[in-house]
Order: sequence, then C-alpha cells, then structure tokens
Amino acid sequence: MTHLDDYRFWGLRVLGLAVLGVVTACVEGAGGGVTSHSSNELMVRGQVTDQGVECPTLLGTDGRLYSLAGDIATARPGDEICVRGERAEMSICMQGTTIAVHEVLPPEACN
Repeated sequence: MTHLDDYRFWGLRVLGLAVLGVVTACVEGAGGGVTSHSSNELMVRGQVTDQGVECPTLLGTDGRLYSLAGDIATARPGDEICVRGERAEMSICMQGTTIAVHEVLPPEACN
C-alpha cells in the first residue's frame, strides 16, 4: 500500500463516519424519552450503567445508550437520573450519543 492508498483508505472511513453521524443525529432527533430545548440541548432520563469504555454511560428510557462527558456528581451505576446537557460534536467517548453534561438532576426533572 502506498501513502496515497493510505489516505484514500482512511479518508473514506472518516467520510463514512461523518455521514453516519448525520444520519444518527436525524434519527435521534425523533424523540422517545428525550427532551430537546434547542438544536443541541438535551434532557435525558435513564439509568447510569458501567458499559462505557472511556466515559460513564446512561441507558435512556428511550432505549438508547448515551455517553456522559463531564461531571456526573455522585451518580453511580444503577442510579436513575436526569441529565441536562448538549449533544457533543466531538468526544473521546466511544458509545452511543455523547452528552456534554451541564447538570445532573433527579429523574422526575425530565418529565
């Protein structure tokens, strides 16, 4: 493989991930347990899990897995919480949609 082949190989993968991200964002925007106050702000209710490789995760009541970037206070796996934050455009988290956490609230706050 030449350097040009390497660039094509990785370039196509990056392009594919970008397209997947746009499609995923459109599908997730459909709702189902997620409240959106602006284009990027979300409030998600769910249960904290230990499924994350790099970041804590939240299994939303909508059945989706969210990575939580930022301080989630004293929340531990098994806790039910409501998270307010923004959909992160870039993150080191590797699972689901990443939420840049602004605030952790009691689960009732997401109703």
